[in-house]
Amino acid sequence: MTGWSAASTRPSTMAEPPEQRRTLAVLLLAQILSGAGLAAGITVGALLAEQMLGSSRLSGLPTVFFTLGSAAAAVGLGRLSQRFGRRAGLSTG
Repeated sequence: MTGWSAASTRPSTMAEPPEQRRTLAVLLLAQILSGAGLAAGITVGALLAEQMLGSSRLSGLPTVFFTLGSAAAAVGLGRLSQRFGRRAGLSTG
């Protein structure tokens, strides 16, 4: 036995300012809504492509283009963030 408990390994909790809690809540809500919107957009894009093209063969094209566009934007925003900082990249993204 080492003589210390698991509770002693936790760092002491400090009171968070209300602005930080509000910012965290806004970021959490934004991530939830954007994730739901992203999933809905990809799904609807595949359904629309199938309806417009009349075949399910090419219904994955919107997903492919969305993924390629996201990859290109990630590269561009990564370079922007590296050059001008995290705030500029997050604001632009």
